[in-house]
Amino acid sequence: MGKIFNQKVKKKFEVLNLLTSGIITNKQASEELQLSLRQIYRLKERFILGGKTIESLEYRRIHQQFNKVPDSIREKIKILKSEGQHRSCQHISEILPSILNKEEKEWFKKFGKLHYHLSPQTISNILKEEGTYENQYEKETPAKRFEMENFGELVQMDSSPFSDICGYRRVYLILTLDDHSRKILSGGFFNSDNVYNNMLVLRRVIEKYGLFKMLYTDNASLFKYLRYKEWSYKVYRGEMRFYQNNPDKQITTEIEEALLQLGIPLLTHYPGHPRAKGKIERIFRFINDRFVKEYRFKVKRLCELNNLFFSWVDWYNKTWVNRDTGQVPEDRTKPSVFKELPKDINLDDIFCLKEVRKVDKTNSFSYNGKIYTLDHKNNLVGRIVKLHIHPEKKIRVWCNEKFIEELKW
Repeated sequence: MGKIFNQKVKKKFEVLNLLTSGIITNKQASEELQLSLRQIYRLKERFILGGKTIESLEYRRIHQQFNKVPDSIREKIKILKSEGQHRSCQHISEILPSILNKEEKEWFKKFGKLHYHLSPQTISNILKEEGTYENQYEKETPAKRFEMENFGELVQMDSSPFSDICGYRRVYLILTLDDHSRKILSGGFFNSDNVYNNMLVLRRVIEKYGLFKMLYTDNASLFKYLRYKEWSYKVYRGEMRFYQNNPDKQITTEIEEALLQLGIPLLTHYPGHPRAKGKIERIFRFINDRFVKEYRFKVKRLCELNNLFFSWVDWYNKTWVNRDTGQVPEDRTKPSVFKELPKDINLDDIFCLKEVRKVDKTNSFSYNGKIYTLDHKNNLVGRIVKLHIHPEKKIRVWCNEKFIEELKW
């Protein structure tokens, strides 16, 4: 396959052929190529001396490029790429300043680049010259876009599994994202994608920002029951149960119940259309490329991984420019529709698992294979109590809508 020339070179080749054949004048060639007469004379001479070939019209640098990136910096770019093939040019641009020595930083200062950053395009060109560049992005089928007008108007929530982290076969990143600002509101890595862990993430959002207007999720059974013929099934009270479809009896999940107590409706995308949650899916892909692949084999405990992730989220919210909005998430937090949580609401009694038990003659009840005894000041023998359960932490006991006492797990 022959060499491909750009349109400018092809145009010069066409015009100079006409010029050297006497079909057009120097002035006409000057107008056609939008060059001065002196430039036309030089170009014509070079074309003739080069045997009237198209190759003779290609630009050839005859002097050293004054702003060429030093070889030592180029070598570090190659190393960063070889150490992590998942790193994009933008990612390498962000890491590079941290490994520059004093002399290399002086080169940046010479051109007024006090942030010590190279553009992703420059890094791309360097990697292409070294033959190590690889475009990792593929075009996807376009989806219909939407965006809320205010911060806190719609919060998206989802989880994504990751394998071989901290000794676990699989861990789950549970995340919440504001639709308007693209700000990560809360999230964390857990060893299980269960109801309570999702509640913990939602609770962190409310404790930090207040009450939002709506939650948007997929159709996982933690959030909504799914229709199957004449039956419905969903996770409820910590286990999977089946229900006969009855339009007169609406069944809610524990997460939906908790949100409704706070006046927050739960929305789900239409079944079979996961692209409706493209914003949060792109964030998961970004986190995988920038965070998970960096730390997968560098940390051994989940708590350490989460501490690193919280710092990474802070960097993302304050630094990363979203390609759709053209702004960093932190700069799009106004106007906000978050509302302050009423002081009379205790989130311990909202975001928890709920069970009921009958108190026996010893003023005790059984839960999860263990016996819990109530303070004898609270004589509830033979009564039905409602348990607000925080696994591995505590159980709050209620009776007739009245708080009784809190027991250690």
